Formats: sequence, C-alpha cells, structure tokens
Amino acid sequence: MTLASGDLVGAEALIRWDHPQRGAIPPVAFIPVAEDSGLIGDVGRWVLHAALRQLAEWRHAGVVSEDFWISINVSPRQLRDPHLSAEVADALIRYGVPGVAVTLEITESVMIDGSDVTDQLLARLRSLGVRVVVDDFGTGFSALGYLRKHPVTGVKIDRSFVGGLGVNPEDEEIVRAVVAMSGALGLSMVAEGVQTPDQRDVLRALGVVHGQGWLWGRPVGPEPFVEIWGASAPKLERPVGLLVESGGDDVRGERGEGPCDGVGQTDGLVPAAHVQRRNAAVGLHRAPELFDH
Repeated sequence: MTLASGDLVGAEALIRWDHPQRGAIPPVAFIPVAEDSGLIGDVGRWVLHAALRQLAEWRHAGVVSEDFWISINVSPRQLRDPHLSAEVADALIRYGVPGVAVTLEITESVMIDGSDVTDQLLARLRSLGVRVVVDDFGTGFSALGYLRKHPVTGVKIDRSFVGGLGVNPEDEEIVRAVVAMSGALGLSMVAEGVQTPDQRDVLRALGVVHGQGWLWGRPVGPEPFVEIWGASAPKLERPVGLLVESGGDDVRGERGEGPCDGVGQTDGLVPAAHVQRRNAAVGLHRAPELFDH
C-alpha cells in the first residue's frame, strides 16, 4: 500500500496447506520439508505460474492497474537453478505479463552465500525487467557491500523493527538508517508487518513510501480480493478463481502476516489470491493465498 494515500499498488503470493484431516498447516512447518526433500523447485514453479495467471486475469479484466505488481518469494535453492530465469521468461510470455509487474523476493543469505551462478541468474532476471528485493532486511548480515554487489532493486524492512515504532527509539533509528541507505543506493522500500495507524504515520514521517500488513486487512482469496480492492473495476464474467486443483504444474511462494513463513516469511503486501493444489505423491493440499497487504 502507498502509505500516504492508502492506494493499493501490489500483492504478495502466499502459500498455505489446508490438509483435509489435519487442517491448516503453517508454511513454517512444510516449507522446510519441501526444501530438504528437493520439492521446493516444483512448489516455486507452481506458485510462479499461479500468481502470473491470476495477475494476467486481473489486468485483462481491469481489476488492477497496469502499474500493479505481484511479489513472489524465491528460495535460496531455487536461485541455484540456472534454468530459473528461463522459466520466469517463459511464464511472462505465456501469460502476457511484463517483467516490471513481477517482484521476486530473496533473503539476505542469498547475497552473503551467493555464487557466480546466483549472481548471473539475478542479472538475467533483472534483464527481463523483473524487480529483485531483499526480504526481511536487517535481520541477517546486512551490509552496504552486498547491496552494491548484487543487482537488487529494493529492500523490505523487517516487521521486527516496524513493530517497535513509536515505542522503541532504537527501532526508529534502525528504520531511519535503512531509509537513508536505500535512498543513497536508489533502492525501493516496503515496510513489513504494519499493524497500526501510528506505525504507518511514523514510517511516512521517516520517508518510507510503501507498507504491507494487517492494518489494511488479512490475506484473502481472489474473489474477495476483487470485491474489496476492485470495487471500481468491471465485473468479471467468471470468478477470478485461482482455485486450481491439479496433480502437477507449478508452485511456490509464501507470506502472510504472522511470525512464520517458509520460503519467505509471512507478511502482507496486499490481500492474497487463493490457489489450491493436491499432489497425490506427497498428499499435499496447498492453498497459496496471493496477497497480503
């Protein structure tokens, strides 16, 4: 959300597992398993396609503006796959979505442990017009050298600092420093985990332009998203459904507003499109929710 105006500018792809017997299983529980088992590439691929498919529908129907972006988390393991940039390029062409409408979120660890393969991959992704931002910035080994070395376009200020605004002077100074650093390097900024008007106002005063969090609402599926955020858009002839049930395809991403996450974390950028998938091989019933303000 744009902090000054309250305008919706983007959404973050979330993934949830709604198990038929065990109920809701948080990403913090199943994403590490996907990472360790090597399934995270399939999960990520599916979420990429699900998110871009939904975005293409909304753009075509006028639900969102051409400037609206979708944000997708990418795991360190995915960034070691030299074919990722080609997969992203193919998906952009397949759904007719411009690269500038897609933001990929990486962790600080990717920059620190980055290999030549990762650096080359990030450069190829940037050549597609895709934006690359550092998620949960400030919680790892942040350093100006890493930001200058890698082709990133922005940072997301971690919720742990946002939560203390107006209460903890040290958190305010940290955010102030991140704003100054980002401005000097020409990086965009999004504050995560904004929950109160006071936090929003402090962020605005510090120079942060965009924020996401429960202040604007919880993650929602595609149909309620259209009802809430696309009120002025034309009605669709069919549901904006990302309720997809298939045995293969692509997947990946995660974020909501909360303490956990997997490939990424939880957050809120905008509401979330609901995607479901059953994978007979591993018995998963996933429901990636696509936005989180």
